[in-house]
Amino acid sequence: MNTYILPIFVGCLSLFSVLASAEPSVLIKRIEYGDKWPLKVSEATLECKDAGKIVIKANGKTYWFNGLANGAAKKNGWANLEDIWADDPNFGIPGAKKNIEPIFVRARSLCPFSPSFGR
Repeated sequence: MNTYILPIFVGCLSLFSVLASAEPSVLIKRIEYGDKWPLKVSEATLECKDAGKIVIKANGKTYWFNGLANGAAKKNGWANLEDIWADDPNFGIPGAKKNIEPIFVRARSLCPFSPSFGR
């Protein structure tokens, strides 16, 4: 009977270490946000990296999303968020961007320890 306990324990420990090392992420879609969707892509994945760096993955690229990720973008090869951030034609100023706050709220729930949410 004891010969079964060790393999089960090792298997559970291995599974736990894989789950614990996984970076939290969530798929977000235009359909969820309607007219408030601030991106040029129809869906993207928010991902919380180490030490509170939040990135957006879309179309095979990774974009920095918060200030911490922006600071690490060059080192990690992350693209500029501006590349997928949609212009707001209703704002009245050319180049003004859509409000990205709804995604910030979602990102904060995904990565609550992130202190930096600046652009």
